[in-house]
Amino acid sequence: MWVSGTPLRDGDIRASLHGWLKRRHAACPDAWLLSELKIPRPSARIDLAVVNGELAGFEIKSDVDSLTRLRRQAESYNGVFDRVYLVTTDRHIKEATTIIPNWWGVALMLHKGHEIEADLIRESGHNCHARADSILYMLHKSELDNIAIRLGLRESFSVRLRHADLVEKLVMCVDVDTLRSEAKTALKQRRTAMHL
Repeated sequence: MWVSGTPLRDGDIRASLHGWLKRRHAACPDAWLLSELKIPRPSARIDLAVVNGELAGFEIKSDVDSLTRLRRQAESYNGVFDRVYLVTTDRHIKEATTIIPNWWGVALMLHKGHEIEADLIRESGHNCHARADSILYMLHKSELDNIAIRLGLRESFSVRLRHADLVEKLVMCVDVDTLRSEAKTALKQRRTAMHL
């Protein structure tokens, strides 16, 4: 339990955010949560991601965090997620909202007695900059192989293709919507994915 008067830390916010996401997706039977999802190009790691019909990312900036990496993180997240939310505190809200794109959502973590609650102060818009290759780079080579097999393409690709070459071939051969849908399915099937 969070103690009033102490700084809000990542763990405090994460626990509260998890509960908020669970309530927000209560009517969605196919929503999955991933923690610390790695995005390799440019390199970043988002705190929480929700995968259902869309891929939504949630970046936490607690009272004890710095905003020095936020601009670079935004560049990475903008290539991958359909929606992105900054989850932060009074300490960072003013400066952070000058760094992130206008279409990002913003949730402010508030103290309510001994509890912490999320107040959604701006809903995320839909990202029109997400790219198929960016989301595919997040996947393991085995996940990319499975996508190629499901789409009936594996026989036309060399089994010795490197990860980057396999991404390139899939992007050349398959439409963006199909690839993004397949990538979301792969993320939901990871052992680390937790049903909301």
